[in-house]
Amino acid sequence: MRVIKRYLSGIWNLRRSKSRAVRAVWWLALAGLAARFLPFAFYEVGIPFAWMTFNIALLAVSAVWGLLHPRSLFAGREPGLKWAFWLALLSALAALSSTDTLMAQEADLQAIPLSALFLVVTLLLLPMAFLLLLSVSWLGAAVCAFSGRKGGDEERLARLGTGVWWLSLLLSSLTARAAYKMGAAPLSVIALVLSAPALAWAFGKLMCVPALDPQRRLRQILARITRRLVWRWRRKGGVRVIDLRGAVLGLLAAGMALGAGGSHLLVTAQSAALVSLMRARSGPLLMVFNPNGPQTISARRGRIVILEMDASTRHDALSRRSEAAVQAAVIRKLTAWNAASVALPVPFLYPKNQEMWHARMMGGLDIPLPGPEDISRNTRDAALLADAMRSAGNVLLTLPSEAPGYFQAAKAEDPALRSFRRLQKAALRVASAELPSFETVKLPAIPAESRPHPSLPAVLCQSARIASKGKAVPAIPPGDAPQAAPGKILVSFLSVQPGRDFVTLPYNSVLSGAALYQPETPIAPIRRIELYRGDALAPVGIKGRWIPPEAFFKGKIVFLDSLTPYSRLTPVGAVSQSEVMANAVATLLAGDYIVRPEPKYIVLGILLLGALIGHLCLKRDPFHTIWLLGVAVLLIMGGILLACIFGNLWLDPVIPSLTVLLAYLLVTEFTYSMERTERERNRALLQRFVAPQVVDELLEDPEAKLGLGGTRQRVCVLFVDARGFTQFAEQHTPEQVIEIINTYMTALTEVLHAHGGLLDKYTGDGLMALFRVQESPREDIERAVRAALAMRDAAEVMSRDRAAQGQPALKIGIGMHYGEAVVGLVGNPNQFNYTALGYTVVVSQRLQSIAAASEVIISESIYEEISGLFRVEEGQLMRVKGISAPVRPYRVVGADGRGLEG
Repeated sequence: MRVIKRYLSGIWNLRRSKSRAVRAVWWLALAGLAARFLPFAFYEVGIPFAWMTFNIALLAVSAVWGLLHPRSLFAGREPGLKWAFWLALLSALAALSSTDTLMAQEADLQAIPLSALFLVVTLLLLPMAFLLLLSVSWLGAAVCAFSGRKGGDEERLARLGTGVWWLSLLLSSLTARAAYKMGAAPLSVIALVLSAPALAWAFGKLMCVPALDPQRRLRQILARITRRLVWRWRRKGGVRVIDLRGAVLGLLAAGMALGAGGSHLLVTAQSAALVSLMRARSGPLLMVFNPNGPQTISARRGRIVILEMDASTRHDALSRRSEAAVQAAVIRKLTAWNAASVALPVPFLYPKNQEMWHARMMGGLDIPLPGPEDISRNTRDAALLADAMRSAGNVLLTLPSEAPGYFQAAKAEDPALRSFRRLQKAALRVASAELPSFETVKLPAIPAESRPHPSLPAVLCQSARIASKGKAVPAIPPGDAPQAAPGKILVSFLSVQPGRDFVTLPYNSVLSGAALYQPETPIAPIRRIELYRGDALAPVGIKGRWIPPEAFFKGKIVFLDSLTPYSRLTPVGAVSQSEVMANAVATLLAGDYIVRPEPKYIVLGILLLGALIGHLCLKRDPFHTIWLLGVAVLLIMGGILLACIFGNLWLDPVIPSLTVLLAYLLVTEFTYSMERTERERNRALLQRFVAPQVVDELLEDPEAKLGLGGTRQRVCVLFVDARGFTQFAEQHTPEQVIEIINTYMTALTEVLHAHGGLLDKYTGDGLMALFRVQESPREDIERAVRAALAMRDAAEVMSRDRAAQGQPALKIGIGMHYGEAVVGLVGNPNQFNYTALGYTVVVSQRLQSIAAASEVIISESIYEEISGLFRVEEGQLMRVKGISAPVRPYRVVGADGRGLEG
């Protein structure tokens, strides 16, 4: 029993263990054991609620701490501004692209000017997003800085906190999304989304552990990777090098551009580029680069006729007759003249949205919207129109976008619904008059798939039989046509002059039955083919021929205009809806499809482009590589334009251009980083031979300062040498000698730098140092003497400690002199040394030679400057080797300022 009690007591006392890991495991085990007996509702509600409360409290406490310590958070201002700017820019692009896509899908929004949308996003959304994201970044920096407040790392963590915070947000969002897909409770998903403060706080704690140091480890990993990307091998007595770092950075840039394109951030730019491309490939360029351009446009235009509601016919339909009666009369005429197909818009049977219609109507013309009495007349004459349609057998009834919704919601006794059903039964097919947009409102597309109401171009091409050399030529089904996007076929606009590319006649030309004069020139079509009586003269200067209406309309596809026409934006400008439909039908009939290459080929080409640009920009002057960018972009644009003109191939220029730009920026930044690293390495290497202050001077003006020669300066020269070094070296191994010398020299050099001295050189068992004397010689020389005393004391302390440990020790002697010397670089152009030369240096070295162990010997010139500041003992005049005049040495005893001692 005692054993069991002692065992349980030991387990219980583990909560107070000295090991943090043991304590953590103990508390986790206790929490798991307690959780075993808790109800299920606690897991579903209690834990998520407690976790959310903890994160919100942590965020609030960190924010308050940040407000109370603004100086700590100010250290992270630069990364915070960068993150906020780039994220705000991405947010603005995403908003612009999403809005453009929404406008392309919603017909009610297509009247909004894109320029106004761009200004709203740029001037309003971008600054607001920047300020909001800057505040969020500040919160992240506050959380990370708060986690390191006890260790004094708050400023470093504030600089890293912004990146850590956004990484934490990304991880928490991805985890919440995975939990949502796995069917987690909504409260648990919300709790996971709010886990970012705890994650950022934990990352901040980890970065405070010196053994981890993620920055250093990341730099080591990147350095290791970059070293492996440089291949070297010997060949024919030389070294061959292949540097793949630029190519890899180019691949990274291509991946970033592809990612931006796949995330739909570039939809606005891509659609604008496609609109410009289609506008450029229209008539003028097509005729310059493609000799078959005029024939192509003429063939597209010659099969289709558009009947326009002229002013007299409109007045007739709105006053005496009705739109349905006018349409019935036109259909009877066209049936008698053997027209191939007739596209008939639904007459005005129901009230329409006046504001939307005025926003979309043709060219902003002031055309009044018909009223209730016009609806009554059309309802009355719907039977007349149905009889004409039934007799023709080739009439396609077209529905505007709002018609299906109205008729579905209408009651059975509604006269408009009964009239529509009568027209529906009399029509060959019922089709939709609306074309969906491809990414932007300016790019109409033909749906390749059947919908509740199929698209009018598809129905026309499936039902029409166009005579060609005496044979019936069936149209290609839209489902088999090449698609620019899944389920969408781009309408190809080949336009010489928008609004004049198809034969457009007024209703009166059909109702009167007069002959038509058709020009022979296919390149300059006339807006309206005017009516001429048999005794009228032909238009002056225009060659053509008179054609009877039965010969002109035979085999033609005829589009009838509506009493309420409206326009649509296209790559060639705003044109009528009838002309948009005519272009769509002409695209299917002529097989003039705009197609896109396989995605795998696009990705491969962009990756190769990025790798090539990155390799060419590496280690080059950024200003000299700008021309490379210009050439690359021009080649891309030219190649895409030629491919579109000759091969109807659509290649997106935005992602390749962005790849070129990103590759240039990444490689340029990497080149600057390499140069900066190289400069720092050279500085560190130079500091091993020259004092840090001298390094700064040399690097400020290397052209002038790194040449051989020097300047005359006033300096205080100090020599340090070990006493009895020859005997010491005799008694110890070379390894012991160099180990002890390095230990002493390290300590002496640290003292020297602390007092502002310049290390000239190491002299084997000693060193030579310089102290520059500027405007106030007394202060500078005093500093030099204090440095000598501090070096003497440091050597004595080290010797006593080593002697107490039974290790060999050394004694040093110091000599100093003040005067003028030539200071500069001495040697040859390939190898030199920064030193001082002259009589002052010789005197200082000789004074050092007469200094005993632990003595500081100064010259008379130094003593005159520091008189009264140090306790000095005067020596006798003596002759020293190499100097003709006798020298009086002074031994510095201390710094108590009691004056000279004999």
